[in-house]
This record gives sequence, structure tokens and C-alpha cells, in this order.
Amino acid sequence: MMEEEGIRPTDPRLKQFMVRVSKEKDDVDEDTLDEVIDTDLPLIASTLRNLLVIPDFRSFCSHLDQIFEECTDITSGNVASYIPELSKVSPNFWGMSVCTVDGQRYSKGDSTEPFTLQSCSKPLTYGLALQQLGSEKVHQFVGQEPSGEVFNALILDKHDMPHNPMINPGAIIMCGLLKSLVYENHAIDDILAEIMKTVKNLAANEYVGFSNEVYESEKATGFRNCAIAYLMMEKKCFPPSITVDDVLTLYYKSCSILGNCETLSVIAATLANGGVCPLTNKMVLRQDVVQNMLSLMQSCGMYDYSGHFAFQIGLPAKSGVSGGMMLVVPSVMGIGLWSPPLDRLGNSCRCLYFCERLLDFYCMHPYARLGHAVPAREDPTQRPGRDKEEHVIRILCAAARDDVDALQCYFLRNMDMNVRDYDGRSALHVAASEGHLESVRFLIDVCRVDVNARDRFGHTPRKDAEEFGNVYIANVLKCIGAEL
Repeated sequence: MMEEEGIRPTDPRLKQFMVRVSKEKDDVDEDTLDEVIDTDLPLIASTLRNLLVIPDFRSFCSHLDQIFEECTDITSGNVASYIPELSKVSPNFWGMSVCTVDGQRYSKGDSTEPFTLQSCSKPLTYGLALQQLGSEKVHQFVGQEPSGEVFNALILDKHDMPHNPMINPGAIIMCGLLKSLVYENHAIDDILAEIMKTVKNLAANEYVGFSNEVYESEKATGFRNCAIAYLMMEKKCFPPSITVDDVLTLYYKSCSILGNCETLSVIAATLANGGVCPLTNKMVLRQDVVQNMLSLMQSCGMYDYSGHFAFQIGLPAKSGVSGGMMLVVPSVMGIGLWSPPLDRLGNSCRCLYFCERLLDFYCMHPYARLGHAVPAREDPTQRPGRDKEEHVIRILCAAARDDVDALQCYFLRNMDMNVRDYDGRSALHVAASEGHLESVRFLIDVCRVDVNARDRFGHTPRKDAEEFGNVYIANVLKCIGAEL
């Protein structure tokens, strides 16, 4: 049951439960089972009562399978070649992993194959700097605007600062802040260890490693990054007492941290959960830090494709030239993707298509449910019967406030205007009771609702109108033959 709902036996939150079960083995009576369950009651109870954030997890995974297989057929793009070590990676790797804010997990394909995080590390070094220094201090050194240029462009903003921390100049500055202001007098490898510790905490101790081969390859060919660093040194972008060699060494090493799809999915889920890791229930980053991270991931996280991605997908994301990508659905889930072939802007072709198809299936765009809009796509967080409940609430509330425009909107969307609440009251009952003549007219003349509907007390809309002293409305209903 737990696994079907996406809760793995290896979930850290079930550790005590699994230990107790293994000790008791097959000889578990009802009292013992209750005692064992009590150690992890909230998670187990939520799972058994179908209260996790994705209620129909099996159906959701089935749709993910379908999208994943569609993406497998995509052969466009090329593996990154400007870092020699990355060019050796097979273009056939394709992995996906999902982790919800309740810890429901699902993976497919090469989800445990290691790859270097590359630019997927940039939000993490930015977050660590924010956590230690605060937003005001950090943004004395880096901006918050999209650059409109490629990620490694030799360009600064009008204040002679990097445009944002999601591109190379800004990420290099973040490494400078960590070296000079956060971990002053620490060796580079010690600072790297602190970064990796934060990554592990965000990922609930999922796989995190380091590729010395990629680090050496980047260091040997990083002439553009070297030029960027010297440009910023000339413009006095760095804090005091920092050297180009130190900051670039830390930058290359942070980009060479290894992870996999499962790592990225849990990191993204932690961000979706406001900085609290869903698998450990520990706060890794403050909520205000995560807010800043997600804001810049949404506006600047996909290189020079960021604007189009924000327009079409609308969700915070970060890609890397190794083919990795993490997508955050706030308060719902994180998704980790990896496929090495990239488009001309440096984003994975398969990962982009996966996001597009995901939004074709599901109502995940943040602006898809504004106002009276009735989404054409499925909401994976919607519980069975919840649509009908919301339907009833919307129509009856519109009648209660005499909002004829809203009633007309629902009618034009073919919503059932005869729906009833738990007392059997319809929108006409409500409008008649409140004395809203315009709504009453619309419901009987345009919607042709049942004027003789009776609630659980046996009252008709006409009866309610009379009891609440709305004589004119009672007479209107009487004239069209409504029963008392």
C-alpha cells in the first residue's frame, strides 16, 4: 500500500517503523502493530487515508511513463563539447525522478546514473550565500535581472555587477562571497565540503559525489570564465581579499559536484516545500531564502530561454550543460531530469519537451486557475469529488453575493446550475433568501433551473423568499408557477 502511493521502504521517516517490523517479524498481533505504527503515525495515517499531496499517485505515474516514453524518441541536440570531459558522455542517457512535498517518489530510466550538476549548482551556492549573509548583503554584489545574453557572456549590468546569480558571472561572484565573507581563511576544499554538505541535506543524503576529471577538464579549458573573473576584478565586483585563482577553483569544483535525477528531485522538492526536506522534515534553508532562489530560477534559470520557459511553463527551473535539470512545482513536488543532448541555448532537448508535455497533461501553470477560470487540464493534487465540491461552492457563493457575471461565466462553461449543497439548497434557494432579484432572474430565465427544488427541510426557493421577507421575489416565483 505504502509503495503504491509512492512511499519507499527506504524512506528515512519510516526507519524506526521498519526496524520494529523486522524485529517482530511474522509474529505481530494487533496491539503490537498499533504500537509499531504509532512511531511513524503521521506519515502512515496520511498514506492510508489518501491525504498525500498527489492522491492518485498511480495514475500520475502512468502519465509520467507516457511522457517519458515520448521523450525517448527525441534525437535532436548535441552533447556539450566545450568541456572535453562532458563530450565523452553517451547521448542516450535519459532519466527522470519525482519527489513530492509529502515524500512520494517515482523514478524512470537512468535516474541513478551520476552526472555533474554544472549550472544546477548555481541556485544552491546562491542559496547558501543568502542563508549565511542575507539578501541585502548578497545583492550588493549581484543583480536580479535576466541578462538577455548567453550564460557565459562577458557582460555586466549598468551598475557593473553580474545580472543575476544563475549565469556564470553571478555564480563566480557567489563563490567569491563564500570564500571571502562566509568561510574566510578556510581552504577551498573545506568550503567545497560545506557546499556539498548543504547539497546532501537538501537531498536527504541521496547520492552526492565529486568528479575530479570534470574539474580538471573545466580548469584546463575555462578561458572564458577566466576572462569574466578578471573583468569583474577590474570592475571591483568582488569583496576584498579574493584572488581570481581561488574563486575560479571553487567555481569549477562546485560545478563538478556529482548527483543524479533522484538527488535533483529531492533538492527540488525541498525547495517546493519552503526549505524543509520532505524526507527528513528538517529545515535546510529559510523560507525567505527559498523565495529568492525560486524567484530567480523562474526568471533566469534556463539561460537565454528563460523568458520563453517562464511564459510557457511558468515554474521555477534550473538547467545545466551536463543535461541535468530540476523543476520545482511549489507546494507540490520537485522533478529531476537528465538527458545530455542540448539545444543551441544549452538546455536539454528531452528535458524541455518533458516539461512541455507535463503542462499539456496537468494544470501546473501558476496562472491557470485565476478568477473564475475552469482549468481544461487535470490537477494532480485534486481529490476525487473535490471538483464537484468546488463547483457547488463557486455557484452558491456567486448567488449569495449577487454576482451575475460569475453565474454567467459558469453557465457558459456548461457547469450544472442546479447543483446543491449539503442541505440540498440550490443557487436559486440562496439568491431568493438573500433577496437578489437579478440573480434570481438570471437563474430562472437563462439557466432554466428547477424552481421547485426542495432542500432537506422541504423548503422551495419561493418558501425561502417568503420566510426572509423578500415578497417581490416570492411573487416573481409564484407567477411562473413555483410551488410554495
